[in-house]
Amino acid sequence: MKLPVWLLHLLPMWEYICPRCNKPVDKNSSKCVHCSEVYGSPIRVPPKILKDPKALEDYVHEHIFPRVSKAQRYYLAQYFTELFNDHFEDDFNQWTTTSSNNGTATIVTSPIHHGSKSAEFATNSGANNSYAYARKDLASSYTTFYMRAYVRFDELPDTNSTGLQFMACGNQSAGTAFGCGLYRDNSGDYKWLITRIEPPTDYYSSIITPSIDTWYCAELKVVIDNVSGVLQLWIDGDSVINQTGLDTNNRGNINKLDVRIYQYNSQSTTKKLYIDCVVAADTYIGQEEEFSTYTKTWATDTLFKKLDIQTSLNVDTAFQKQGNPKTFTLDATFQKKFTIQKQIDAFFKRLDIPKSFVVDARFGTMMAHTIARQITVTLKRLDAAKNFGVDVYFGAAAAGTYARSFGLNVIFAYRVRLPELWLDENGKIVLNISKPYAWVGT
Repeated sequence: MKLPVWLLHLLPMWEYICPRCNKPVDKNSSKCVHCSEVYGSPIRVPPKILKDPKALEDYVHEHIFPRVSKAQRYYLAQYFTELFNDHFEDDFNQWTTTSSNNGTATIVTSPIHHGSKSAEFATNSGANNSYAYARKDLASSYTTFYMRAYVRFDELPDTNSTGLQFMACGNQSAGTAFGCGLYRDNSGDYKWLITRIEPPTDYYSSIITPSIDTWYCAELKVVIDNVSGVLQLWIDGDSVINQTGLDTNNRGNINKLDVRIYQYNSQSTTKKLYIDCVVAADTYIGQEEEFSTYTKTWATDTLFKKLDIQTSLNVDTAFQKQGNPKTFTLDATFQKKFTIQKQIDAFFKRLDIPKSFVVDARFGTMMAHTIARQITVTLKRLDAAKNFGVDVYFGAAAAGTYARSFGLNVIFAYRVRLPELWLDENGKIVLNISKPYAWVGT
């Protein structure tokens, strides 16, 4: 039955859903009432695609991902692209199995890339075909497959024609098909490597200079096809190997992945590498969001000099120097806005500024605050009315001297933009300080 045109206009054009459980939620909500996921904002999708998981995933990839921030895209990826994700916080419990031959696989608390744990894989010195791995079997198989991990080498391969493989994928019934690692060739040069088991083929990057004790983000792409297969490797977001037009269908589709150490040929010392932040997906994953400590170089040097605060400091230091405990939390990227509901006596008491205002905790662009006070020091000699408000902007303003030639010998301690000055009908001096004029001080 075909609906009449007038009825079609009454049907909802959009549905708002929770990214985690895909159930309808209010468009202004920030937490799912069904699964308690805190998502900030729900995602908006056409109702017609909700019955088809593949159509929903395609819509998120094609229409939502290009419009959102990198951080939001990284968050949504875990529900719409990821096939597996583990940071080893639950030891090896997320993995199907672990195994070793002349090697070990253990969970450690240092070094780590993210979280509190990582996996350490080690081989014995002098052993051929030594390995240790953690393997994950997936419930489905894929013709397009991406896997990413952060890897850190304790030592580099020390003899020529040797290598250390750290990631691999393949088919559960046919074994490992493709792997990637760090290789040292016959000339002693280091290169990134993709190994193809059948037919046996190795693909190399250009010569590199790797470092020990450094985290590298490695991502392997495999496309299974008889004539259009692809093998690609990214290191820290840069494509270092890209082979296309291959027949990669020798061992079937991808439904398992390994993180490991696999040692090509014997080496003189025990080798260790560390792996963290493993993700498998059906689309490009990329590097994790990097977080760093935010430090603000204050523009209001004069203000903070009076309070004996260094001009380059982070927020915690600023409050601690004045004996104020930090009673709020700050997002690492300062995306959230926090307002301090406390009167910050330590900042403004010495300046004799009233306390009835709040301060934006981001300090990126400080909010303009109107301070009603009697500026007796600057306008007493003008006999100006004292009950007025002044807009104060905490920008870069240096103390200066300003002299106004209008018959009165007045020296201002602050730089003041003076508007028109006149006499009223009673013979009194009138100084217009209403907007848009602003007192700019330190």
